[in-house]
Amino acid sequence: MARKIEQADFEVAQVLLQARRADADIIAALVYRGLDRTSAAHVLRSLKSGKTETSAQPPAVLASLPARAMLDRKHAGTDAGAPRVRATRDRTRNLAVEAAAAIILLLLLQFHPWPHYQLAWFRDNEAAYSRFVERHPDSKWAKAANERLRELREEPVWTAALNSGELEPLRDYLKTYPDGKHLAEARAAIEKLAQSQWLTVSLSSSEEEIRDFLREFAGTKVVPEAKRRFQEVQEQEAWLTVLKSGQLSRVRDYIAQNPGSRFLRDAQAEVDRLSLERWNAVASSESEEQLRAFSREFAGTPVAELAERRIAELYYDLNWLAKRNTIAAYQRHLELYPNSPYRAEVEKRIIDLEVAAILASNPGQLPPSVLLGPANSSMTLAEVNVQNDTGYELTVRYSGTESRKLVLPRNGKQTVRLPPGRYTVTASADKARDVQSYAGTKTLEAGRYEDQYYVRSGLGLPNLPPMLEPLPRSNLDDLLRRVR
Repeated sequence: MARKIEQADFEVAQVLLQARRADADIIAALVYRGLDRTSAAHVLRSLKSGKTETSAQPPAVLASLPARAMLDRKHAGTDAGAPRVRATRDRTRNLAVEAAAAIILLLLLQFHPWPHYQLAWFRDNEAAYSRFVERHPDSKWAKAANERLRELREEPVWTAALNSGELEPLRDYLKTYPDGKHLAEARAAIEKLAQSQWLTVSLSSSEEEIRDFLREFAGTKVVPEAKRRFQEVQEQEAWLTVLKSGQLSRVRDYIAQNPGSRFLRDAQAEVDRLSLERWNAVASSESEEQLRAFSREFAGTPVAELAERRIAELYYDLNWLAKRNTIAAYQRHLELYPNSPYRAEVEKRIIDLEVAAILASNPGQLPPSVLLGPANSSMTLAEVNVQNDTGYELTVRYSGTESRKLVLPRNGKQTVRLPPGRYTVTASADKARDVQSYAGTKTLEAGRYEDQYYVRSGLGLPNLPPMLEPLPRSNLDDLLRRVR
């Protein structure tokens, strides 16, 4: 506990004041003597104002003490004044002792760290604590001085960072003072700044701008929302890139690779638009190949059905079929339209093409049919009885005014009625690839005819002249010689 002010405190302060010591040093000396800072400051102010009052004695001007001692000696003329002289002498001696103590105190103030720390504590500024730490880095008060020095230096940095309203100064403060007393305030300021800037950035459609925001405000509470927005912008950019390409394949790939995209409906609408646009370009096409390719490309879509329907329409068109003029095309017509009104015409064309194909395969020569008898007055057609004794399933085709096809099993027999005229006739074992086909031209009149077909091992399918009666097997070789 600090003591009361004594006269000696004024005397010590007076000596130090006359020695032109700094106010702070005088106060530190008085504190060292046991006064508190307020009392020490009161003593210094009293001396400077000429008042030296204490609670125990009246004020006195200590600067005049030597003069008063000389005055007392000058007026001492009796023996009763001897004690006064001695008292003055004792007082002078005491002053000398006090002065010596003050000098010792000054030496302590000069070299001992505690007074210097007290002085720095009294001044409480960066310069005072810096000077103390520089002069006494190893003292037991150095840690406290450094902590206070750090606090004094932290304040202007924090104030400047807070007043700047910018992220970088706040980041610098946190980096410099990771455990500073304004740590929570700094983080709150950064969060507030992040929220403020996010209000603008959240409306942006620029990946780069949002990426910069995420980099600057990493660790803030708005980062999850910013990441979601970044993904949305990326998804939007990807979709716009695909949309601008105008390529159906890319739109389809986008749908396949992004099943959860928020642009999935737009992508499907774009597929429909591009599909319809492409369909309009081929809707009137007469190329089955082009329509087939379109149907494959747009498989599973409505326009693919339109393409298939267009193909079916082409197969219904006899003029288009005539341009293709293939057996497969005519057969496809019959598959699609089993009740076609053009069935007879189409079947005739198929037979004509099959006959032409056999003629082109270098067939054997088929002799003419044998007339069984003249036609009666009621007959207007040629009736041909065909007998298959070849041992194979036999197909006989007539191509002419009308075209017919007979398929005869082994030992089978059929009758065909044809208008009179010239016909190209072929006989072939279609299921036996190693059997030669035969062909010939026949002119048929109204009447009855008979064709009988035999085969000889090793000779393929011969076209034998029809006979009135079937020949026995023993006469087959003789018949072949006569035909040759």
